[in-house]
Amino acid sequence: LDGAVREFGVSGLLFNNNLVMYERVSDSSLWPQMMRGARCGPKDGHSLTMYPATEMLWGAWRTLHPETLVINDDTGHSRDYRRYPYGGYEAESNPTTLYPQDPLDDRRPPKERVLGIPSDERDGEVIDGGGVAFPFGALDNGDPVRVVQHFAAGRPVVVFWDRDARAAAAFWPSVDGSNLVFEARGDRIVDVGTGSEWTLEGVAV
Repeated sequence: LDGAVREFGVSGLLFNNNLVMYERVSDSSLWPQMMRGARCGPKDGHSLTMYPATEMLWGAWRTLHPETLVINDDTGHSRDYRRYPYGGYEAESNPTTLYPQDPLDDRRPPKERVLGIPSDERDGEVIDGGGVAFPFGALDNGDPVRVVQHFAAGRPVVVFWDRDARAAAAFWPSVDGSNLVFEARGDRIVDVGTGSEWTLEGVAV
């Protein structure tokens, strides 16, 4: 932020059932995660740099990154960090939220995971169309992998889905200035022009 690394903590507050961060040392600004910026306090209106994140099953991650190390769960604290502490709260069909959420959109399961591509914003205004959400249940057609071509923020986008990994990732399908067209062939994702095979993370192998 402003060319400097900042340290954030969890405030214990919720906004629309989303965690709100605070800046540990400098001021009392509050930063709702889903808003990607400060919405209260001296830093109101400031935004953080976004980085992509992909969540997938551990076995699939290890296949892509066999050198990955895991943090030891012997923390010295009494809390068992290996266990999800909130029971069935994140179950896809569980409509319960920590704070009442009205209205609850009933077009999809209440806690279905989605791949989100945010809208482009400039000076607080949405430009080139809005963002897009791809529900995992809609991406999963039973095939091992799937490729979906779409548009987001006014640009072509391609979504890769891997059923075994329970994961999806989105990319601008442009390499060296040319747009690629992808398709699923069995359990492989291939670009039609060169026949190259691509991983879920958008790397040609």
